[in-house]
Amino acid sequence: MITSRRQRLAHWGETRQKGRRRFLLINGALGWGVSTAVVWTLVMWLIAPEFEPLPNLLLALAMFPVGGVVWAWIIWESTEKEFIRRTGGGA
Repeated sequence: MITSRRQRLAHWGETRQKGRRRFLLINGALGWGVSTAVVWTLVMWLIAPEFEPLPNLLLALAMFPVGGVVWAWIIWESTEKEFIRRTGGGA
């Protein structure tokens, strides 16, 4: 876990060098979107007897990654603003 502001900024500096597109894809669509789709499908399957997992998993795999990209974009924008404000630098 990153604890200090200096560590967070250093970590973000490494992340931003990899690029926004990669962050949105890896952290957003795959990291949050796909994992959330799978967990949501499993939970719904366990708590709702009439739930059909396969068609709902396919739908979730189409929808949750979109939400993940939106989430990652919000994180990118807010963290990038803080990074620029605190370090005084852009690219």
